[in-house]
Amino acid sequence: MTIRCTWQLAGGLLVGVTIIFSLIPLPSAQAPENLDKLVHGAVYALLMLWFVQITRPNRWAALALALTLLGISLELGQGAGGYRAFSYLDIAANTFGVALGWISALLGLSSILTRLETTLAIHNTRRSTP
Repeated sequence: MTIRCTWQLAGGLLVGVTIIFSLIPLPSAQAPENLDKLVHGAVYALLMLWFVQITRPNRWAALALALTLLGISLELGQGAGGYRAFSYLDIAANTFGVALGWISALLGLSSILTRLETTLAIHNTRRSTP
């Protein structure tokens, strides 16, 4: 299995975990006000930054749209579920996170996977030479 395939599978797992934790009932623990907005932003920034590693730059806008629509869909699901609440602020935080991930990619963080592959290839080459 290639590292890109592993990256795709892990990305799918991240999306799955995001969906599950967005829709399951959460315990009513007391957290600082609006801390969840920070979590929303961080999760969607991570998702965007994760997937730009394996997506051509000319497809980043489509990726951003897909993640934004995922966030909106999950908020609608929360509103329909009865035990979570729909929130425009959560949608805004999700969208901000997608934008932050995109900007981070534009600033050079889009090559993390390439650098990892290079490092692993160099390491494997050194191990296999006598």
